[in-house]
Amino acid sequence: MRPVANYSMSVVPPDALGLHRKVEAAIADWLTAKGIIDLERPERFNLRDGRTAELQRRQFRTGAGELLEMSLTEPTDAGIFQTYLVAGRRDAAVGVSCSLRAGTLSGEVVPTRFEVRCPAVLRAIIELQDGWTYGASPLRTSPLRLTDSDGARQFVELAWSKERALPIVAISEDHGVFLHPGIDRALALDLAGLATVVVLESTASWELTRTRGKAWSCFGGAVRVFWPDLHSSTDPYRHPLWTPRRLLENVVDSADAAERIRRQLRRLVFSQSALSVREPALFSALRRSVRDDELAASRDAASRVQDAGNTIEAQLQVIVALYEEIDRKDDRIEELEQDLADLRAQNANLQESIRRWSEPASDEVPPEDEIPPATVEDAVLLAMDKYDDTLRFGGDVNAGIRSLAPDAGPPDKILRYLGKLSDLTVLLRSGKVGRNTLDWLAGQGVSASRESETIRNSKSEMQRRIWDDGTGQGRQFELHLKPVEATHPDKCVRIYFEYDRASCVTVIGWVGRHP
Repeated sequence: MRPVANYSMSVVPPDALGLHRKVEAAIADWLTAKGIIDLERPERFNLRDGRTAELQRRQFRTGAGELLEMSLTEPTDAGIFQTYLVAGRRDAAVGVSCSLRAGTLSGEVVPTRFEVRCPAVLRAIIELQDGWTYGASPLRTSPLRLTDSDGARQFVELAWSKERALPIVAISEDHGVFLHPGIDRALALDLAGLATVVVLESTASWELTRTRGKAWSCFGGAVRVFWPDLHSSTDPYRHPLWTPRRLLENVVDSADAAERIRRQLRRLVFSQSALSVREPALFSALRRSVRDDELAASRDAASRVQDAGNTIEAQLQVIVALYEEIDRKDDRIEELEQDLADLRAQNANLQESIRRWSEPASDEVPPEDEIPPATVEDAVLLAMDKYDDTLRFGGDVNAGIRSLAPDAGPPDKILRYLGKLSDLTVLLRSGKVGRNTLDWLAGQGVSASRESETIRNSKSEMQRRIWDDGTGQGRQFELHLKPVEATHPDKCVRIYFEYDRASCVTVIGWVGRHP
């Protein structure tokens, strides 16, 4: 079967035996909730929903600790699904690993897609004790909320730590609002054990941009994955970013957008865990201890055999030598089995990657192909560069930008609005607009209007709307875009424009506060 996700966690608690018993109880509660009655007699049984599942369970106790291994195989609409769970205690440490595997009922080579979620038992285990980690990454089932500049510094320390082993999924707030209410808590539960979900409050988001640069930013309601080992990564695009605008494309509402990105992030993070997550090191030592105990038992049995002369001693020496050889071969078999599991996982995930490339996923949204502007100034500078043949910016635009809060708009929306003006310019050149300019902009999702009759009839008001047209001449502007309606003056952005028929470009006279 194809590995879908791997989990691994360990902790050194104040009471290792007590915690291990709680872990066993959590596993038992999970199995009981599914419908199994007798945990001591693994067998096929009917789940509460009517499906027939199979449970295999083994438990070992040694002088060094104890080990519980179990696998639960369940049928699904797409095939079969297996949860292989191991819990162990050795000396003062407790470890848990889990492998989720999927396959077809009779081994057919056909593409399958399973919607996998974090097993409830793993979340329950994480919540039993503080301090569970994978590598140097602490595990949690709730989002980590970071605020102000101290929060930004904490995020940088966490994200750029060389020891970090798990990805971070950052969710930024836009003035206290997420893409959808509760998405932070939902993602923390979805990705418990495999990623750290961090909420960046607005101030922390902007401080992150200031300290690390806009290439590493995550603000304005965006969602971003920061993979480990940032120090060796020079390409920010390896760490995908989704803006709210991108996330809301082609969905009914924000609830659909939140559900879609949750599914996508589960698939993304789970598939990577299947390739890289390894079980706790203490399990190998426990299995070796089990084999040592079996060898000692065999020695005891051989020593009790009654026979003449030195025959018993000779038999004992042969048995000991055989077990030592078996022990060495077991170690090698374990290494080869791990290598084989790695190769199988890589092959299965490569096949899945090929399938996903050949079958476009209609339910997934691509990340941004460029880092969105972090400030109003960034947005305007990008527009000047991208649309230099269709837009001409006047000399008063810089003063207008300085009148706004850096995050007004927000900046990526300002860039998008300017891009629509560029598109409009191309159509106006060809005479293909075919309708009123404002109607065309409205059809593109752009809020635009002409000054009211009251304003146009006021000489003083219209005098305030004369700005440089990019040639050193003053021009009066009436048409304007409204990226945001805000009560605070430094957030209320207005973009004044007019198409210049002589030069066939759209002149941008003002990007700033409402006059």
